[in-house]
Amino acid sequence: MRTILLVLSLLILYPLLSLPYLDHTTVFAQGSVVRMKVVNVDELPDGLRDVASVFGDRCMITLLQDRATNVNVTAITQVANVGNVAIVTDPMAEWYVDWHQWNFFNESYDYIVVGNIKNPTSVDGIVESWLQSAHGGMVYAISELSFFVLPMLALFVLWRLGGFKIWKLLFVVSLYSVGVMELNYLSSAHDVYVQTVQKAFGSSFIALIPLTLYVAWKESKTDVVAKIKSLYRSAISSIAEVMEGGDGNT
Repeated sequence: MRTILLVLSLLILYPLLSLPYLDHTTVFAQGSVVRMKVVNVDELPDGLRDVASVFGDRCMITLLQDRATNVNVTAITQVANVGNVAIVTDPMAEWYVDWHQWNFFNESYDYIVVGNIKNPTSVDGIVESWLQSAHGGMVYAISELSFFVLPMLALFVLWRLGGFKIWKLLFVVSLYSVGVMELNYLSSAHDVYVQTVQKAFGSSFIALIPLTLYVAWKESKTDVVAKIKSLYRSAISSIAEVMEGGDGNT
């Protein structure tokens, strides 16, 4: 019963714990809005002016602070109404430059990107509200650790509960497949390209989970048969000893 409860709990908890990391990592850039201003495109430095001209005569410069990863981003985007948290999509160009070279707010940033800016969707908004909070870095670290380590930790716990079984290894692979499926879905939602091999592995849980259940049933059936045979041999041995003892007394 403990094993069944653990397996069911992992199937539910693993995608939930991995969600903040996977959702955050599939968005090109995001963070809390620290500074914002609208400028004429002609006021931008030469390297930025040509790219930003796609926005027309005016563009918006936004400084984003990503508390989850401690990365600051300056975004050159279309003029838009955004809230306290924003995400950048459809990047057209990015530069890793000394912020003193292109100084917009007298505040440091790690890189500059030209793209579209918007408010996060409902799911993104919930996740980013966690990650951009005071404890966002810790939430992100726990989620990232869960995605990569939790299935292997599950294998160790399952092994300790009842020894090594093939179905337990298959279950761990199934968990990773569920995680990759979630990664693929979020990548597609954020217009990120997903490779064919990654798509195939993410979809393999559809076959892996039934296979895991079948192998678990076969192995449990084998264990029951082995226990019955062991009890039978023990009973025969005990009866033989009793009979030998009776003959000796006679």
